[in-house]
Amino acid sequence: MKKRAEPARPKKSTPATRVNEEPAKPGPRESSHAVDRVGEEIRQLRRSRGLSIAELAHRINRSVGFLSQIERGQSKPSLKDLYAISVSLGVQIGWFMLDQVPPPENERGIVVRANARRRYEGEGITTEALSPRLGDELEMLISTFQPGTALKNRVANHKGRETGFIMEGQLEMWIGKDHFLLDKGDSYTFLSSVPHSSRNPGDIPTVVLWVVMAA
Repeated sequence: MKKRAEPARPKKSTPATRVNEEPAKPGPRESSHAVDRVGEEIRQLRRSRGLSIAELAHRINRSVGFLSQIERGQSKPSLKDLYAISVSLGVQIGWFMLDQVPPPENERGIVVRANARRRYEGEGITTEALSPRLGDELEMLISTFQPGTALKNRVANHKGRETGFIMEGQLEMWIGKDHFLLDKGDSYTFLSSVPHSSRNPGDIPTVVLWVVMAA
């Protein structure tokens, strides 16, 4: 008696192989990130000035660990800290801001287009450099403070002056022991060596045009 033939079992499917498939490319290195680029710029400039990380940390009144995290791209400095670092290293704050669009050769150092401003963002504040030239004694910037954003009390260890104009919104300021509430159209000035802080107390963004002048 013949045995009944068992139905053929379906073969297990094997995953399809793509022809000439390229291996997955690794993602960009961490150093290409904007935060890392700022930290690397600080480290290179510090070394070019012959300063140890401890010496620069002392100049900006911060810990060595805090500055080390910034240089390694593990932490992002606030605008005030970046300003203190730039002063201590003898450059404008715009040095550490990243180019958005490289300017044409004939405009470099002369014109800054609106879409090509060097920019720095952090802690609810966006700051753009308006000065075409880095290294001049006068630097012009524009900052936008989101509602509730504050710059903590800091002191610049140098002689200089900051002057500003409120283009939109309100800006609450503490300069030394004095307290001020500035509205759209108001302006201010103070020595950079005086303790100062500011915040946006309103519910709309505050836009400030400000100028830093070396003594």
